Amino acid sequence: MTNFSDENTPEKSVCSRGTTGEGDPSGEGPNKPPFLYCAARAFIRFGLPLGFIVVAVLASRWLIRTAPGAHRRGRPPKRSARMVETKKVHRKDHKISVSVMGAVIPAKRVTLHPQIQGKVVSLGKALIPGGFVKRGTGLVRIEGNDYHLAVKQQESRLAMAKAQLEQEKGRRAVAAKEYELMKKDIEGAGGSKELMLREPQLQAAKAEVDNAKAALSKARLDLGRTFIKAPFNAVVETRSVNVGSYATANTPLATILGTDVYWIETMVPVDQLRWVRFPEKGKGQKVRIPGSDVIVRDPAAWGPGQHRKGNVLRLLPGLEEKGRMARVLVEVKDPLALQEENEGSPRLLMGSYVSVEIDGGLLKSVIALERDYLRNNNTVWVKDEESRLDIRNVSMPFRGRDWVYISDGLKDGETVVLTTLSGPVHGMPLREQKKKKKKSGAPEKTNMEGAEAAQVGRGDDGTGRKDAGRKDTGRDGAGTEGGMNAGR
Repeated sequence: MTNFSDENTPEKSVCSRGTTGEGDPSGEGPNKPPFLYCAARAFIRFGLPLGFIVVAVLASRWLIRTAPGAHRRGRPPKRSARMVETKKVHRKDHKISVSVMGAVIPAKRVTLHPQIQGKVVSLGKALIPGGFVKRGTGLVRIEGNDYHLAVKQQESRLAMAKAQLEQEKGRRAVAAKEYELMKKDIEGAGGSKELMLREPQLQAAKAEVDNAKAALSKARLDLGRTFIKAPFNAVVETRSVNVGSYATANTPLATILGTDVYWIETMVPVDQLRWVRFPEKGKGQKVRIPGSDVIVRDPAAWGPGQHRKGNVLRLLPGLEEKGRMARVLVEVKDPLALQEENEGSPRLLMGSYVSVEIDGGLLKSVIALERDYLRNNNTVWVKDEESRLDIRNVSMPFRGRDWVYISDGLKDGETVVLTTLSGPVHGMPLREQKKKKKKSGAPEKTNMEGAEAAQVGRGDDGTGRKDAGRKDTGRDGAGTEGGMNAGR
């Protein structure tokens, strides 16, 4: 086979021979290899790959150096004061309330069962789910023919017992006369006076009369139980029988709920129980002091502005298992607005989840601040007299759902920063944002007076959030500060 390796090629053999021609002492013979040819060949084999590598490295460095980047145009801006929105705060007396949630439960729920057995012959007109019944209203009538007959039988038995008692009394009178005639002989023989006077027979006759009277009372009681009445003012929750049903003592007839009072089981944080007043009887007082006043709201069912009033009733003994919160029982009288004084009031729905505001009394000389402006759980940003940021630790005797009440850490008339700043530093310069007047409508209320007015309208607990008054100062810092940075 023919070998095509470089060693046997003519070019290789020519460039690998010496510098002098073979058989030519002068070295200038006709067999001398061409120098340019061998140099070009070596450049192609070694120089071109190395050149490509060098060009690639240089091109990469050039691309990296000339890559586009973010450069600040013009002169860098000077460090300036941060624009913020502020408001002044003042010390006042505030009425606080503990805002919690609770479920409506019945104060009275009874499932009616008959105490006798028999066929249902009639039902009351109001015995339908949702029907209202007053105390003593007839609900179910059970067939009473058998019980009428039982009453007559016991009446006859009582009459017979009474007749036997009269007969025994007559026999005793006769025995008494005989005893008087034979008294000396009977006493000498050691006879018993009670037996001679028929005392045991008389007592037996009296016992029979008493037994007949009791049986008659039981028969009449069973007859009365054929007509089942409402034990209290109630609303019918369910009905389980119809006319023709056979009822026994284990047959549920209907379930009714009392309408005089409903209960609300609320979950109150343990640290806020000290603001709740429970019913108690003072020393030397006969009248029981009622519990804290309560405002109940159900916006989903009643709409805004509607509420019902109630009172704290009891503190239940155990904590709620999941959240470890205290369970406080609240009562609302006439929850279905059936009485004239509550006509037009909203009705509580059984099982509904409602908002409850418990009156917590009066806090004196405190500063009310919306909870959104409380930073890091217990600090407040203050704009001092030199227009610099002052980060203050504050003490709060009470924290509501939307408002906190500060007793120490803020002075009357100081300015609180409302804007959320990114990277706040103590002592950083601030400048106050100018408030623009609206072209139409009422101006936004960002001062404390507007917040307090909303708080009084919602029971002084701060549930009326003033989001419209600070829509440019969100907690994500995208409000006023973002506009300032865009201007830069």
